[in-house]
Amino acid sequence: MVQGLYIHLLVFFVINAGLVAINWATRGNNGSWWFWWPLLIWVIGLVVHVVATIVPVFSPQWVEQRTQQTISKHGV
Repeated sequence: MVQGLYIHLLVFFVINAGLVAINWATRGNNGSWWFWWPLLIWVIGLVVHVVATIVPVFSPQWVEQRTQQTISKHGV
C-alpha cells in the first residue's frame, strides 16, 4: 500500500507540474490560473490515500479479527 502511495505522489507531481506549465504557456497577459482547480481536487484524493495508508483501518489483522467475531457471533 505504501508503494501505491509513492506512485500516486510521483504521478501527482509530474501531472500537476505539466498542468502548471500548460497554464503558464497558454494563459496570455490577462489570463487566469486555472490549474488550481484540478490541483485542489487531486490534493483531496491524495490526502485520502495518505490517511488510508497511515491508518490501517482495513489491515489484514482487522479483517481476521472481524471474521473471527462474525463466526463467534453467528455460531458458524
